[in-house]
Amino acid sequence: MVQKPYAEWAYHDVVVQRDATHYAATQMKSTPGKDEKFQQVISQMGTTRSLVQQTELGFLSPPTPKNKARFMNLSSIILWMTMMLWLLRNPESTSLVGIALSRFHEKFGWIENYADQIPVWRSCQYVISTYVTFWNEQYLHHGASVKLAGKIGDLKYPEACKFRDRLVNFILESESTLQPGERLPLSTQLLVCSTCQVHGTCV
Repeated sequence: MVQKPYAEWAYHDVVVQRDATHYAATQMKSTPGKDEKFQQVISQMGTTRSLVQQTELGFLSPPTPKNKARFMNLSSIILWMTMMLWLLRNPESTSLVGIALSRFHEKFGWIENYADQIPVWRSCQYVISTYVTFWNEQYLHHGASVKLAGKIGDLKYPEACKFRDRLVNFILESESTLQPGERLPLSTQLLVCSTCQVHGTCV
């Protein structure tokens, strides 16, 4: 038997809200996730990892992408690419002592091809990080969309601006269903955290 959603049989009004984390993840997936260059990077990282992980270059191996919520966890990829780009442009670094520069460039030189995209992806990561921190701390309330837009601020890249606007509009739409003075969580994360407090672990 198919059980009806709670909102359909409850004897009082129920506010139905979409989960903020899920929405952000889908937007993140459609922003850098469908970027052809980003897909190329993910593929190249996998190839590079298999080529260097058992060699003297293993300490520079790319991070392993997370299977769950991978588009909410881009910071490690962006940080790694930023670090490697700096090493490629600063070969005199002590981090490369004992490493043949020709071999280093052979395995990691491809990162230079995406130098222009790294700050764009970093800006998108900044948007998602600010968004998640905001609703974890502030919850959903009237005026939240304006505050979120102010927290994120002005952005340089059009891709990040569009991403910001989608998230702000999502919050604006969500807050329009609230009663005056009402403040609600916008994610099931609080339920998980409550479980952690009781059982000492996430389930």
